[in-house]
Amino acid sequence: MSSYNPATFDHFNIVSRDLDYVSDFFIRVLDLRVGPRPPFSFPGLWLYNESGAAIHVSGVPGEPAQEAAFGHIAFCSDRPASKLINDVHNFGIEPFTKQIPETSTYQIFAPFPGGLVVEINTQSGGSR
Repeated sequence: MSSYNPATFDHFNIVSRDLDYVSDFFIRVLDLRVGPRPPFSFPGLWLYNESGAAIHVSGVPGEPAQEAAFGHIAFCSDRPASKLINDVHNFGIEPFTKQIPETSTYQIFAPFPGGLVVEINTQSGGSR
């Protein structure tokens, strides 16, 4: 039995060449709103509901098109980043990590075979 709390759902990510098209759908149909986003080095926006930033839309280079793809699903954990990285690695997946600019949040990404990416966010540092 782990001494940590179960991870909680954080957000899902959509990758698109047309940020306006994707955001307009969620704003018009689901009444989400554009809100604050850290200064990442790539284009994008975060769409908020009453609970917070539920959908992260990431821009990709290329001509605008009315297409979008599922990017990743994200969870929050209270486990230290070093433990999460080790657990993902021991599962047989080579994780990669980032720190969200201007925050204390570490991101551990676990790319599954077949394309699914699971992101795990934690406030507790540590690296492999």
